[in-house]
Amino acid sequence: MEELKKDKKQRIAVFYDSAYKEISRILYTKVQVWWLALFVFIVLFILDFFIISYTPAKYLIPGYPTKEIITTMRINDVMLDSIRQQLEMKNQYITNLIKVLKGDSLNNYNPKIVGDSSPKFPQIKNVISPEDSSLRQKIEEQEMFSTEPGNTDIEAQVNLYQLNFFPPVKGVVSNPFNPSQNHLGTDIVASPGQLVLAALDGTIINASWAAATGYSVQIQHKYNIITAYKHLADVIVKEGDKVVAGQPIATVGNTGELSTGPHLHFELWQNGTPLNAEEYISFK
Repeated sequence: MEELKKDKKQRIAVFYDSAYKEISRILYTKVQVWWLALFVFIVLFILDFFIISYTPAKYLIPGYPTKEIITTMRINDVMLDSIRQQLEMKNQYITNLIKVLKGDSLNNYNPKIVGDSSPKFPQIKNVISPEDSSLRQKIEEQEMFSTEPGNTDIEAQVNLYQLNFFPPVKGVVSNPFNPSQNHLGTDIVASPGQLVLAALDGTIINASWAAATGYSVQIQHKYNIITAYKHLADVIVKEGDKVVAGQPIATVGNTGELSTGPHLHFELWQNGTPLNAEEYISFK
């Protein structure tokens, strides 16, 4: 009898009121009712979750921030991150300025590129390689016996028009070469994050940061040619690296106090004299 009571089912029946004829019936147990209630609860919970998460209905919830507040929060977060980066740069500059005034060494100075997954400049030890020592000795010997000091055949003179310069970036020249205004390079407006390419084969002789020009790279080429790239964002080379023409070395940025927007400041030097890069390179 107890087992029959446990398995006893209940039913819901529908009858015609006039003829007392049964139309349909539903048999159920208490366990089935509990499972049905749990299923309905889970379905309603999932529906509420998607409605609140992916529809404007979430803004009707008391205390939930509006679209305007969320947008303002995101803008403030970006501005705070920018201010933090600028403070880090200023602090690094002041720290190194104090070291210079005290006469301390900057050999351990390791500038850091601020940014999302940006590469870091490794510490470069001031060690003269055997090849460098041999080259210096050869130059000194030639200058010692030369009737014209400084005139060696190590860096033969060449017509720059004969060289195939690779455009470091493609863009619009916003500020051309103008030595009379102390503008010794060419400013090319380009998209932020656009790759900056080496103009010629050479060796990275400087990859650093300065308050005025931001992150910059200098490359030593043959024929006593030097190219400089300033106001960079991410630098992807380090001092001592060998590069070839067209190889990416950095990305276009807006770093440094003298920068007024995303662009590349490019300089071309030979024998210590700045040259107008537009005479040898097409940036269009």
